[in-house]
Amino acid sequence: MGSFLEIMGNADTLSAVAAGSVGALIGLIGVVWVAKSNSAAQTELNIWNTTLDLQKEFNSRAMQDDRRTAMDAILRYPKIKLEVGEEKKFKSLSRDDLDAIWSVADFYYRLSLLARKNRVKKDYIPRAFGQTFVWYMTAYFDDYEDGPAEEIAKELRWLKSQIIGEYSNTEERAALDRWASAAIVKAAETDR
Repeated sequence: MGSFLEIMGNADTLSAVAAGSVGALIGLIGVVWVAKSNSAAQTELNIWNTTLDLQKEFNSRAMQDDRRTAMDAILRYPKIKLEVGEEKKFKSLSRDDLDAIWSVADFYYRLSLLARKNRVKKDYIPRAFGQTFVWYMTAYFDDYEDGPAEEIAKELRWLKSQIIGEYSNTEERAALDRWASAAIVKAAETDR
């Protein structure tokens, strides 16, 4: 058995092997860094795409129709809640009214779940969806306490706290409060 240098050849070979190993390690670190950078960029792009897809859905003709129908139904019958098993209360609402109210609730429920999981641009939500959401919360969804819709109500209350928390500017907050007050006044007028 020979010495280490005899096995490896000479010092030049050993030097070349060491330099190659260091080069491979640096290359590997570079590949990992680029992959992580691309992954972070792709994640950010996915978050923006999801947020913009939600805004596109929110502004679609179908959702505008659902929001309008839901708002009209809420203003006509402000005390009716979306509780399963309360069929007698639903008799005054058409199937279209109920579908529209559930469609709006479902949209905001999904928005809240995605925001909790950081799958949407949270700082974009208040300005894109905030005023309309606060109106529905104040006029209708805030009253959910328990029952089958409790999970939805919990998510919507969390989303409301996030949206209101983003309005740190007093002028913006005042506008949001006026929007919510308008919902209360309108609901009270129709309740007479």
